[in-house]
Amino acid sequence: MRYTKKIICLANSRKTSGRCIAGKEVISDRYGDWIRPISGRPNGEISESESRFQDGEYPQILDIVTIPLIEYKPSHYQRENHLIDDECYWQKVGTLAFSELPNLVDNVTGDLWINGCSSSNGENDRMPENLANNLTSSLLLIRPTTAVLYVTEQNGKRQIRCIFTLNYRQYNLVVTDLEIEQMYRNKPVGEHKIHTSRVTMCISIGEPFQGYCYKLVAAIIYN
Repeated sequence: MRYTKKIICLANSRKTSGRCIAGKEVISDRYGDWIRPISGRPNGEISESESRFQDGEYPQILDIVTIPLIEYKPSHYQRENHLIDDECYWQKVGTLAFSELPNLVDNVTGDLWINGCSSSNGENDRMPENLANNLTSSLLLIRPTTAVLYVTEQNGKRQIRCIFTLNYRQYNLVVTDLEIEQMYRNKPVGEHKIHTSRVTMCISIGEPFQGYCYKLVAAIIYN
């Protein structure tokens, strides 16, 4: 049965050959649960054409968007997934005021899901797939205590990472935010400071890869 969800766009990030878009549902005068629209592709990424509005524009962070959907389609820890109706346009119906953003931040009192497992370049950036499959969420909106962006280069390939602290825990995660990647791709290798007093970040758990599920910085929102 076809239906629609109205969400505040809180992530529009790189995912394989497309995008991962996610946000919190708008229900009358309150904010609801996370919604991640997915396609029918194996990894669920959304193409540009599938997320386009009728006027040719695309969702931006804090846009309020109505999305046509076909069915609720959770997958292990990604309980937020809904399959899109790819025959219909998405519709922008408004924009969230920056002053409202703190009301959307999730109450995280401890670890970001599961800590204690790190890749060679990261810190607390991944979880064994078998443990991650027991989780009931894969999206969080946080306000870090401290944060820096770090540009790395290996074998001629650049990567943007974010090193931040939350609840006295430190993290070093890959950034998949498309705008941040474009802004920092040509900056010097090394550390770039962030003013944490005005930054909010969307953290997402990506698709399983070689037995692990990685935590990703899907959006960095300045306000």
